[in-house]
This record gives sequence, structure tokens and C-alpha cells, in this order.
Amino acid sequence: HIFGEGGGKGKAFDPNNSTVVIDLATTNLGDLWISLNMTRGACQCWIRATDVDVVRAVEETAGELVGRLEASGYPGAKVHATLWDGNRIKEAANLLRRFEGISLEA
Repeated sequence: HIFGEGGGKGKAFDPNNSTVVIDLATTNLGDLWISLNMTRGACQCWIRATDVDVVRAVEETAGELVGRLEASGYPGAKVHATLWDGNRIKEAANLLRRFEGISLEA
């Protein structure tokens, strides 16, 4: 899922103000919901995992992940990990709330 923030019809996508969400189901790490939020060029990465050991591993390697994000063009990166209930429907609905009030009828 990729969203531009503050854009609109006729406005160019601004990579310095955007959100990318990656929904993964992995064999070794389990289910993950990863969001990269760019706000005024600063990157906040949230890794939500359904396994407490995965959360702990992310926290222990957060410094390395920050370095890799910054080397990939995400300055001022911060990495956070949290335990997640795995409810993809709820997370997707939260993403779509930004479109409240928009009529999707044709």
C-alpha cells in the first residue's frame, strides 16, 4: 500500500510526505505489518509482529535497520517494534480512513 500525504487531484506525489505499508506472511518471522512513514523527509518505521521474540529481535537490531534505511535514502530514520494481534482487516480499514467522505459510487 502506498499513499501520498497531503496530495490531491492534480498534485504530484511527494516522496518526503508519504506512507508505504507492507503486509507480510513469512515462514520464519510469522505475520508482519510494516509501515514506513515519511513526514517532512524523516522516516518512522514501525514493524508490527505477532511473535514477541520477533519484536525483541527487531528491537535488538534497530540500530542496524536504521543504518540500512538511511543508506537507502531515508534520512533521520527511526525504527520501532511492537506486538500485533495480526488483524489485517483492521489495519487495512485504518489505512482507508483517510478517504472518509469520498463517494466511491460511479
